[in-house]
Amino acid sequence: MFSTIEESGVSLLQLIGSPPPEEITQAPGPNRQTAYLFTKDTNTGQMALAHFPTHFYRDFSLVFHLKPTSDDAGVLFSITDSNQKIMYVGVKLSAVEDGKRKVIFYYTDPDSDRSQEVAKFEVAHQPLEWSRFSLAVNMDQVSFYEDCDTEPKVVKFERSPNDLELETNSRIFVGQSGADDPDKYQVCPVYH
Repeated sequence: MFSTIEESGVSLLQLIGSPPPEEITQAPGPNRQTAYLFTKDTNTGQMALAHFPTHFYRDFSLVFHLKPTSDDAGVLFSITDSNQKIMYVGVKLSAVEDGKRKVIFYYTDPDSDRSQEVAKFEVAHQPLEWSRFSLAVNMDQVSFYEDCDTEPKVVKFERSPNDLELETNSRIFVGQSGADDPDKYQVCPVYH
C-alpha cells in the first residue's frame, strides 16, 4: 500500500494516474489519507519525460509512505532506459530475512550496461504498520531518513560528473521496474 503525501515535486497520483488504473484499489491510509493497493498485476509505466526534464536532477529526494504486507522483494520506484533493461534511478525492498529487509538504492550512469546498486539500508519488516522513509541524493552521497526522527544513514557513491540524461523513451514506474526486474511491490488487502 502506498499513501499520498502532499510534497512539492511529482506526486504519487501523477505517476499512477488520476483516477488510478482499475487494478489499483483505493483504501483508507494513515491520517485520513488515501492509500493505494498494488498487486503483481498492477502496471504503472509512463513516459519519464512527461514528469522530468531530459537532464535529470543532480540532487533530488524520494519520499515513501508504505505498508508492505508481502515478505517478497519488490521494486518501489524506478526510472528505466527506453528498453527497460537498466534502472537509471530505482528503489527496491529486498525479501524479508530474519525479520529485516533492505531498502536498495540504484543509480546508473547512462553509459553502463547494467543497473548499479549503490546503497543498501536495513529496516525492520513491520507488515501491518505504516512506515515512512526518504532518500536524498546530494553530490556524491545518498542519505537515508527513516520515519524522520533519526539521524540519516549516509553512503557515498561514485557517479559521472555529467548529468544523467534520460532517453526520449525512458519510462517511470511505481511498484515495479518494467522488464529489467521481475520483482513487483505488492500488498495484500486486509478485509474486516
